[in-house]
Amino acid sequence: MMFTTKVLENKEITASLYYLKLQVPDKFNAMPGQFVMLKINDSFDPILRRPFSISGFSKNRIEILYKVIGKGTKLISHKKVGDEVNIIGPLGNNFNIDNSKIPVLIAGGYGVAPLLFLAKNIRKYSKNKKIVFLFGAKSKKDIMLRKEFKKYAITLNVATEIGGTGYKGLITDLLKYLLDNKTLLPEKIKIYACGPEKMIKEISKIASQTNISCEVSLEALMGCGIGVCLTCVCATKFGLYKHICIDGPIFDSTIIKL
Repeated sequence: MMFTTKVLENKEITASLYYLKLQVPDKFNAMPGQFVMLKINDSFDPILRRPFSISGFSKNRIEILYKVIGKGTKLISHKKVGDEVNIIGPLGNNFNIDNSKIPVLIAGGYGVAPLLFLAKNIRKYSKNKKIVFLFGAKSKKDIMLRKEFKKYAITLNVATEIGGTGYKGLITDLLKYLLDNKTLLPEKIKIYACGPEKMIKEISKIASQTNISCEVSLEALMGCGIGVCLTCVCATKFGLYKHICIDGPIFDSTIIKL
């Protein structure tokens, strides 16, 4: 659905990292993993909408976590309460929660956004009492939303590439370590991951080698969000191509070819 709505809050929570809250209609309903396309303003600069993962949803409100990294996000950061934005969404598919497995959420950098929404839903609707969260970052200062995740009684494990806190190394190395020392048992867990392509590729490989059920959220540049512009296609292991915007962004890790 397409609609024009108002900014409820636009707050900087750390350097260049913002939480945007937008009003949505009663019939708007979002699930973890889905995204929206935002039109920044009424001008033709920038001409294309920007895709954003939904990091939270409640009646008449969605939350978006974003970092100022370019012209579009810089313009969004200047939006004030009451300002209007145009939205297309919710778009894409969603994570499928398996209540028979312990959920292991793995985020690399800003891949944390859809997983925050997923954590909220698991805690609210699932019978699972345990949520394991693995977060990978360059350094200690890049670790975000630690307090947010702890609200949901999550077992939090951090990996930093240069050390300083948590496990020193890549998040995929931490995953291997937890599997090797039996902290995580392959037959009892399901992985939900979002982050850079290299991370997703390695996690998919680990999941395949250990027979772990795994869903991944793919990131891509998008021009439309509805499968028309063909800028966000990804290859599958069956020789076919999928649109990340309409066939995803959530995929079973066994079918994608990275």
